[in-house]
Amino acid sequence: MNIIWCTGETMSSLCNCVTTYTIFFSLSSDCILVGSMFWGLWKYNHGADNYYKAYITKLTATHLHFVLKIGNQYSRIYRRNESVLILDAVPSMKDMSFNSSVIAFQGTDDPKRYRSGIVVGFPSAASVSVKFDDGKTSDVVLQDLRLVKRPRFCVNNI
Repeated sequence: MNIIWCTGETMSSLCNCVTTYTIFFSLSSDCILVGSMFWGLWKYNHGADNYYKAYITKLTATHLHFVLKIGNQYSRIYRRNESVLILDAVPSMKDMSFNSSVIAFQGTDDPKRYRSGIVVGFPSAASVSVKFDDGKTSDVVLQDLRLVKRPRFCVNNI
């Protein structure tokens, strides 16, 4: 971002520019920041946790606020010490192991909802078998699955 500060007008009505500099910063994609997107816990329903893509809308010293991507009218507020967010990163097969905790598309009536479960098998090079917390088992392609990896708060003094 280039920033130009001006001190006022000259006789030709142009700004006297004092300084120009560039600001660079980089934060890891696993940082919880306002505007970042994760999978957010919506509710426990029918034997499993239900997650939807969510945008962080506000951070305070004690709480985080998010709104679901499927509709800005759906929002939640959680304490910062609650594990309610999961990184939105498609895993590779080498990241998978038996009993890995995951969230995945269960093939339900809601294609935007992912449900909690564990990996119980490897039926192909591009999919894993997931036993969902409600007891049902399905084969899920990696694209429709996320490992349970929690993001971190990168800014503590809010």
